[in-house]
Amino acid sequence: MIGVGIALGQGASQAGGMISAGPPRPTPAITVATGGLVPAVSRLYEGQSTADMVDYATMISAANFSSNIGPIASVDVTFLGSATAADAPLAEGETAGFSLLVTDSDGNSQTFSSGLTTVEYLYRDVTTATNELGLDINDLVDDAVNITFTLSGFTGDNIHYNDDYTFTAGYLRATNPITGTQKINFDGLAADLEEADVLRANEGLWVSDTGALTLTHQFMRDGVAIAGATGPTHAITAADIGTALTLQVTADDGVNPAVTTTSGATQIPASGLSHDFLGSAYNGSGDASNTFDFSGSGIQPGDTLYIGCLAQHTNNARQINGVRLNGGPLVAPRDETANDAATSTNVCACWCELTAPASPTMTIALESNVAPARSMLAVYRVPGATTVTDHAAVNDTDSDTVSSTISTAAGDVILAIATDKDGAPASWTGVSGNTNRGGDRFEAGSQAITATDANYTVAYVATTSSDSVLAALNLSGA
Repeated sequence: MIGVGIALGQGASQAGGMISAGPPRPTPAITVATGGLVPAVSRLYEGQSTADMVDYATMISAANFSSNIGPIASVDVTFLGSATAADAPLAEGETAGFSLLVTDSDGNSQTFSSGLTTVEYLYRDVTTATNELGLDINDLVDDAVNITFTLSGFTGDNIHYNDDYTFTAGYLRATNPITGTQKINFDGLAADLEEADVLRANEGLWVSDTGALTLTHQFMRDGVAIAGATGPTHAITAADIGTALTLQVTADDGVNPAVTTTSGATQIPASGLSHDFLGSAYNGSGDASNTFDFSGSGIQPGDTLYIGCLAQHTNNARQINGVRLNGGPLVAPRDETANDAATSTNVCACWCELTAPASPTMTIALESNVAPARSMLAVYRVPGATTVTDHAAVNDTDSDTVSSTISTAAGDVILAIATDKDGAPASWTGVSGNTNRGGDRFEAGSQAITATDANYTVAYVATTSSDSVLAALNLSGA
């Protein structure tokens, strides 16, 4: 007889001599965890990305899901619609959403999709009228979000409005009008302002929640209101000379408290930065030696004089050595000289600096390394000038134009002296940005052109405007 023993493990049972397995393995199921968030889209506005959706980071986390088999191993994100990445900015009208592939430790997976949302506007221009721009800011936008809008197409006095403006949404939703760009406009140079010149109010950019503003004006002299100066313009009076004028603008929309702002100061000079022209002298043969009399001109002994020098030679490789005052020592040219160094132009130009002598009559002689065929001198004074910079240029290609680009500051005085070797008289085509009193201020003291020397020379003066920071000078001869 043989005996058989059977050991029964947990989960197995014996019945009627049969062995059977325990309960069946459950069907894998991946679901949103208890208390978790079902993946879903939320509203977005232009400039936002998928990652800006409400609770996006929570919805795509492994902790947001559970599996009845084992822990969540991974969550893979696929972007839907126009979205290409979590942080990719979206434009108005595009769509965005995401799909999640959730996988557990046993390799089971489940897909969840958020659907799509259409990206909304950040802000819209809803009204336009004279000097008014209406903005509709999406109510989805938080007060701390920056709103940037662009103004363009303005000309004349209003050209400074052309710019990008950035405010927070809350700032634009505020109940008080505000401003940031008001200024005083005028023609020409601040350094040349004088009695009877007119200052004009440029009220600037204001923001109001009502969009209906009444603006009033008050011109101020050294911080004190000028009696009667309550309009948008003010003609400079004798009392304004040597003072600082500002403009106060008050904005009232009839609902909110009125707001008053003050422009930057416009200094009215005691005497405008300008120039004195003593005259020019021409010598048709050899080095120039000419007498100038500045009696009655207001020039005082010791004043700085600027001497424009020109020389035209018959051969190349020539240069101007300098000038002599009343037979004294040779005064060399200033920093830059347009010398004919091994070129075929045969022309030279430079500026020399002299001190006015005690006598109102002076003799200035130009000297070159070789006596020129023709030469010219022009004498100027620039009262109040503090910094002098030289620029020089030569064109040896027989072109009719020579150019020099000069960095300037508002109110600079440009002294220019030039010669044209061939052809008709030279003439300025312009100084960019020059708006002095509505037009170029060119000196009328150029050498009279004769039949014999119909190709010679010119000397001009121009000033840069209050809006000019770079001047391009172009000399043209026919």
